[in-house]
Amino acid sequence: MAKESMAKQTKISESRNKPEKRIRDGSKRKKRILIVEDDEDTVRLYKQVLGDKYELKTVDTAKKALNQLKKDDFDLMILDIILPEESGEQFFARIKDMGDKRLKDIRVLFISVLGDVSEFAKKIDPKAGSLSKPFTKEDLALNIEEMMND
Repeated sequence: MAKESMAKQTKISESRNKPEKRIRDGSKRKKRILIVEDDEDTVRLYKQVLGDKYELKTVDTAKKALNQLKKDDFDLMILDIILPEESGEQFFARIKDMGDKRLKDIRVLFISVLGDVSEFAKKIDPKAGSLSKPFTKEDLALNIEEMMND
């Protein structure tokens, strides 16, 4: 009997630590994050910090990000400001203007080496977040957790 109770508590504890969403058939899935980042070291950091808790998809250009956003649903996008071909800010403004509700409503965490971009981010989307490089693993995890639960 005690074994069953401990197993049940463990299961409850584990479920609290893994953000999940119900899908149409009633099963649960991890929340999904699209990472738009061209620096491989930063991508590895994201995977290390977020990979156990969230389902991650990584791309290295805005063009690839748009293709992913059109194909799949994501709960959040981590968007580097400096990208090849098109800046993260231009890309985000462009998808906001597309008229597609799924794209327009996606939550975004802007990442920048240019310093604090929070005012810029809020002008485009009041729900957007921002994080300046370099950042700690803890700051990243905390920002993601807050945005996922907001």
